[in-house]
Amino acid sequence: MKRNLLLFSFVILILLWASCSSGKNNKPEVLIDKLVIISPHENSVKENFLPAFSSWYFKKTGRKVKVEWLTQGGTSDNLRYIRSEFKKYPEGIGIDMMWGGGISPYLKLKSEGLLKRVNLESSIVGKIPPSLNGIPLYDKDGYWYGSCLAGFGIIFNRMVLKYKKLKVPEKWSDIVNRDFFGWISCADPRHSGSSHVAFDTIVQAYGWEKGWEILVKIGANVKRFTISSQEVIKDVVSGDVACGFCVDYFAWKEVKEFGKEKVGFVFPEDGFMINPDCFGVLKGAQNLEVAKSFMNFVLSDEGQKIWMLPEGVPGGPIKSSIFRLSISPDVYGEVKGKSFVSVNPFEIKGTLDYDIEKAELLWSVFNDLFGALIVDNHDLLVEAWKKLGKSSQKENLVKELVKMPVNFDEAKKLAARWDDEVFRNKKINEWLNFASRKYNKIISLAEER
Repeated sequence: MKRNLLLFSFVILILLWASCSSGKNNKPEVLIDKLVIISPHENSVKENFLPAFSSWYFKKTGRKVKVEWLTQGGTSDNLRYIRSEFKKYPEGIGIDMMWGGGISPYLKLKSEGLLKRVNLESSIVGKIPPSLNGIPLYDKDGYWYGSCLAGFGIIFNRMVLKYKKLKVPEKWSDIVNRDFFGWISCADPRHSGSSHVAFDTIVQAYGWEKGWEILVKIGANVKRFTISSQEVIKDVVSGDVACGFCVDYFAWKEVKEFGKEKVGFVFPEDGFMINPDCFGVLKGAQNLEVAKSFMNFVLSDEGQKIWMLPEGVPGGPIKSSIFRLSISPDVYGEVKGKSFVSVNPFEIKGTLDYDIEKAELLWSVFNDLFGALIVDNHDLLVEAWKKLGKSSQKENLVKELVKMPVNFDEAKKLAARWDDEVFRNKKINEWLNFASRKYNKIISLAEER
């Protein structure tokens, strides 16, 4: 009897367990979608946008989303990785989209057939102008879209300027003044995309001949060329130099941290460029609809306010301020008086009608020319600049100093052959020798007089 009772009790327990388990399985399951992004963006972008998107996505779809964030380093490293992966897996590389790095990588990826065309919500894209000062803010065919804006200018240390009795630079041409000798820091454009854009902006603003004259003189005043613009900012903030070239959002972060009485930033009034920081869906994306949702979120007013509002303000970033410019003109009115960044790129004067096609065509030639004439021969350039300052033949020697080995038309022809490494290296060596002979000649002539 006891045995039967125990057996009966055991059967009841089994049935109750099965019933409970069945009840648990009947509860609605929250599905999880996935998105894979490769990006050179700093942590502040990742830490603020991904949680905000996850919350927005759940409200819209009732589904959770897991975002996998990849990076190979900087923009050039990510681009190189994407290309190498597509060579191995032509139909798709397991990455849904690339985000960040300006506009140049997306022009290249589109031309190489590595982006997928996507149509975003017209109510969102319709708020964005097609272009700003000659630069497209999104691809007319839908292969890439700007996600925010970034400008390039001069960051400066007010205390150092005051100590050296230097005026606050308002133009690129202001810092060719010999008084700035040894008080400028710049990044090598062969390693820093933002530095490249700043230098190229000067050439586009002034023309090839005059622009390169300014670049050579600025280069002669540079204390050192760094690998990244982040190092430039450290040089300026520490007081090691008076000013340097950098992108706006890095500068505004330092202005906010150290105060306007110590650090300042200016868009040079003789021509500066503001361009979109873009994103695009890669060919073969496995999570296409999630990627489109992400892009719609970032471009919505809700997403755009995260770029501009300070941390702690309702609707702003939850982790830290990002100090970026919105790509939507409407947002500036909504954040007015709340954002640390008071610049409105759709109203500010001095922006350059930048020729993006010319910039893309000459990108590598420009970098190698700058490297050969100014960076790799920097010690000789500096010595020549010092010597000619004391020479009675200064005017003639300055003309010699800024001579170029190629004009604009010749540079365009070279660009067509620049993928030929043998040809490219031969020209670089010619330019290195040209610059070395030129600077040594100036040093010798200056010492004779």
